[in-house]
Amino acid sequence: IVEDFDPATAKLVDLKGTPPFEVFRNGEFITETYGTSLTVPIVIGENLIEVRSSKNCEGVSQFEIVRDSFMITPNPASGRIVFHGIASESIQEISLITSSGSITTIEDQLAEIDISELASGFYVVRIKLVDDRYLIGKFIKQ
Repeated sequence: IVEDFDPATAKLVDLKGTPPFEVFRNGEFITETYGTSLTVPIVIGENLIEVRSSKNCEGVSQFEIVRDSFMITPNPASGRIVFHGIASESIQEISLITSSGSITTIEDQLAEIDISELASGFYVVRIKLVDDRYLIGKFIKQ
């Protein structure tokens, strides 16, 4: 499962398999961990994260995260935000994450959402697409 709290990193949680886990980004080794969660650096563009357990028979978990491939307007915003560059039918789920880590999940397939009831502050937007890729962005709620 991918959680994101910072525009430059992605947090992987609930890793399955037998530790230690080897973690790769776009084919390049990043780290090894014995824990079931870790934070990995994300680059602009496509990021293919692969997590391999110590037993080959358990397979490889893959997560594709795309950074900065869409735009949120207006930003800062107070009423509604619009996601440009994403077709509504390709959205599976939208998560809004506060700077303290609180997550609000929106399961509607909308390229525009009402944020008027949200508290003011900085938010990370994690959009899960129907093809299991993630788009990450950020906005400020006034």
